[in-house]
Amino acid sequence: MSNLYTDMALRYDAERRRFDLSLIGGQMPSLQTDHGLETAVTASLFTDRRAREDDALPDGSDRRGFWGEAWPAVGGVRMGSRLWLLDREIITSETVARVREYGTEALQWLTQLGVAQSATFDAVRDRAAGRWVISGHALIKRPAGQIFERRFADLWDWMDRNS
Repeated sequence: MSNLYTDMALRYDAERRRFDLSLIGGQMPSLQTDHGLETAVTASLFTDRRAREDDALPDGSDRRGFWGEAWPAVGGVRMGSRLWLLDREIITSETVARVREYGTEALQWLTQLGVAQSATFDAVRDRAAGRWVISGHALIKRPAGQIFERRFADLWDWMDRNS
């Protein structure tokens, strides 16, 4: 199996505080592509995975889920994360542990498909702008040993703006 994947490139727009598809400028603008892990990690963490039957749902929520799971390209591979379930949670050490669990779970498809040797997500409780936030850190070890890292500051702010 080839480890070269090409995806549409998702990039964080700091001014608008959201992710968006990246365009290449010119007379005929086209979508930028990403041959690395950036888009895969971003989509894995910030796409809603369908809640399990035993998950407690936030008030008024359905079980959501990524539409692509209805027709998976590879059977048994699940996309997205359950981070959305924590949308209304108070930031406690238990919440941070669940962010860590859900983030790592979201990245596991990378190891299932051989894109990575290992994929983990760490989360910490930080103090930013006078309030508590949760920041995350994705760490992926590629099959040849290269390390890919991405840090995500204030996951709660992102979820508040995109729920």
